[in-house]
Amino acid sequence: MNIRLIDFFLIIFFLIFQSYEGERNEKNERHGFGKAKLPNGDTYEGQYQNGKRHGTGTYRFSNGARYIGSFSYFYFNIFA
Repeated sequence: MNIRLIDFFLIIFFLIFQSYEGERNEKNERHGFGKAKLPNGDTYEGQYQNGKRHGTGTYRFSNGARYIGSFSYFYFNIFA
């Protein structure tokens, strides 16, 4: 199976089975400040832009580890 197809299905799974509280834009995308709980128990609290984690936030992994910092269109931005 192509790795891009696997990524697609993982994204769809997470979008369907996670909860979200927060602001949305006119397209009903996550935009502004919000909180999300993912199906694997991870949580994110912080800024969104056009449906993706973008800006500052805190990502807490279900094992207790966490990342506090910058996100760039969904991904951890360790270089910011």
